Amino acid sequence: MKKVMIRQTGKGWPYGLPRGLAGHFRRQRSACLSRKLMYNRIITKWLLNSYYAAFSNAGTGKPRLPSRQELANEIHQNPLQLETIFKKEKKLQDMRKNKRLDVFNAGIVTGAKFSRVYEFPAVKKTDYKPSKAIPFNAAKRSEKYDRWLHFYLYDYFFESLWDMPERYLPLFKRFRGAITPDFSLYRNMPLAMQVWNTYRNRAIGYWLQKNGIPIVTNVRWGDERTYDFAFEGLAKGGTYAVCTNGCVQSKTDRHYFVKGLEKMVEALQPDAIVNYPYYSKGIFEKYEKQGIEIITLEHWSKALKE
Repeated sequence: MKKVMIRQTGKGWPYGLPRGLAGHFRRQRSACLSRKLMYNRIITKWLLNSYYAAFSNAGTGKPRLPSRQELANEIHQNPLQLETIFKKEKKLQDMRKNKRLDVFNAGIVTGAKFSRVYEFPAVKKTDYKPSKAIPFNAAKRSEKYDRWLHFYLYDYFFESLWDMPERYLPLFKRFRGAITPDFSLYRNMPLAMQVWNTYRNRAIGYWLQKNGIPIVTNVRWGDERTYDFAFEGLAKGGTYAVCTNGCVQSKTDRHYFVKGLEKMVEALQPDAIVNYPYYSKGIFEKYEKQGIEIITLEHWSKALKE
């Protein structure tokens, strides 16, 4: 009969897994054909370790395999410990499964309320009025924690935030708050992609707010087609952020920005508008006359030098 060598922990059931067994499970988990098979392996390994001391051959110190009846008795006598094992292993499995399969980041909008038509996660109205902000890609090396973070950058600088939001939560907590992401809505993009990017902007905003990060919601639009969803689900009043960077250089771009801003003010009736990075003449004056406060943030190149 082939010898079965089992490492002893020095502590029997139900105190802990044998040393090195956790690593063994990690290596073997991918080979498991089902969760049931994996649980069977866990129970068997655990019980064999326990029985090493309890049922070793007298005087020889050599282990022997317990019978099925002995294993069944041990399981029957310790149901709570087994339940704890299952819960812990299921939690680990769910975490790995979610990270691997949840490519749509459904987990970050858990508990959210959604808008009626496009089902964007709702963010609460805020009244913050940031005066200084730095770009997200400079946050790791910056010690200016009295600033806000913004995302008025090329999308690839913060695509990783969508892929792994939990990784950046400690970074957000260092700063005063964040203006929500600005995934692009180019007019020549397919409309479906523009809706998707709007959803991502709102989803990250909801997730930040849920985790206690002060936010100012960024509003982004394209041409007339986007007016149906660009403002959907946002509360009236409060503070909203817009970006003129790259949006007012040409006559065509300026036309669409001015028209969209007019629609935004009409739909959301904000108390304040945070604008990045330049105060463009002929765009915001009429809204100041209406009593809307316009807050202009400095360009990132100036903000980082201060």
